Amino acid sequence: MGQLEQLLDKLADPDTTLDQSIALYGQAAQLVRFCEESLAQAKLQIEQIDQTLLSASPTQTEED
Repeated sequence: MGQLEQLLDKLADPDTTLDQSIALYGQAAQLVRFCEESLAQAKLQIEQIDQTLLSASPTQTEED
């Protein structure tokens, strides 16, 4: 996340040339894609853990 913030700071710098901005944009896009893939993988792992917990725990019924 820190890398992405650094790239965004450089992009916001008025001294950054157009060519530099294009290169920075490409790097930022790669980092965003990496973060999205990492989050999707983490979500899948959490869902698998939750499913394991749900199938391992006995179902409880409420008695009135």
